[in-house]
Amino acid sequence: MDYNKKLNEFLIEIKNGKISGSYDLAKRTVLFVQDLIINTEWTKISDMIEKIQEIGKLFIKIQPTEPVIDNMVKRILKIIREEFNHIRGVRDDEAFDSIINLWPQQQQQQQNQDIDNVNISVVKDSISIAIGELLSELDTSGENIAQQADEHIYWDEVILTIGRSKTVEAFLKYAAKKKRKFQVIVAECSPDNNGHDLAISLAKENINTILIHDSAIFSVMSRVNKVIIGTHSIMANGGIKAVSGTYTLALAAKQYSVPFIVCTGMFKLTPKHLASYDQLAFNKFESSEKVLNYEYSYSVECQVMNPVFDYVPPELITIFVSNIGGTTPSDVYRLLGELYHPADELAI
Repeated sequence: MDYNKKLNEFLIEIKNGKISGSYDLAKRTVLFVQDLIINTEWTKISDMIEKIQEIGKLFIKIQPTEPVIDNMVKRILKIIREEFNHIRGVRDDEAFDSIINLWPQQQQQQQNQDIDNVNISVVKDSISIAIGELLSELDTSGENIAQQADEHIYWDEVILTIGRSKTVEAFLKYAAKKKRKFQVIVAECSPDNNGHDLAISLAKENINTILIHDSAIFSVMSRVNKVIIGTHSIMANGGIKAVSGTYTLALAAKQYSVPFIVCTGMFKLTPKHLASYDQLAFNKFESSEKVLNYEYSYSVECQVMNPVFDYVPPELITIFVSNIGGTTPSDVYRLLGELYHPADELAI
């Protein structure tokens, strides 16, 4: 199939929301870029980098609220640079402390010249292998997180969560299979109410489950031992972008000194910072009819907003349980330098 046709089809799927879930978006993005790298005759590695950066900009323009797409493009660009440095015998220890100071324009231009002097066929195979390892990381991410459940969930604990996260669901079910007896309180996450689905799923596994309204979160927090949630993305400062209602949950947990645990794969870690507390710039909105039915006569007299996400600052988060183990919000800064290259942050 022609590359432009593949690209247009993929962009339409992203824009129309036909690919649901962060994992599926991440995997489809990696497979698309991998196909581009393998099936294109490159003359210079710098051309490959520039083309992938161009695609990354296009993805962001089409779907700016799904950072995993941008994350995967930048992870692949990091892989290309690492394989290049490996062939040169140079270790890339560029930190993420100061993009401008650590990666000045002259240094970037010099490395681009060095890249062009490397035989493309030598690097292409090693890049394909490294991308295959990235795909394997995505595939095993959920399982690796779930296997850590017995380190965080103990006998007779009361766990509180909100909405339905597939990662949290697998995490809780794994603990139950290890014969841990515990209770789960699920906040329904109105107005989508996908917490209902999680409550039903857990109950089928004989896990003691209670479903509550979001308004009851603060009143039950005093009897909760841990809060365990999933997230849409991890921001560069260690904060998270999670389902609407999570910030309320985090504040209640802070008030009662309850550990706030976030289960997430590292593919959701984004080098982006919270640019603004302005919800129009940060958030995504769904139809307000879920909140106030359009049939009501007074619905035309008020403005109703239905935000999809909440921002939770790092000081409210205890630990991230990820596919690479437990990580505190203060460690996120270090992980960014390991997963992404500052030159790509400037370019995309």
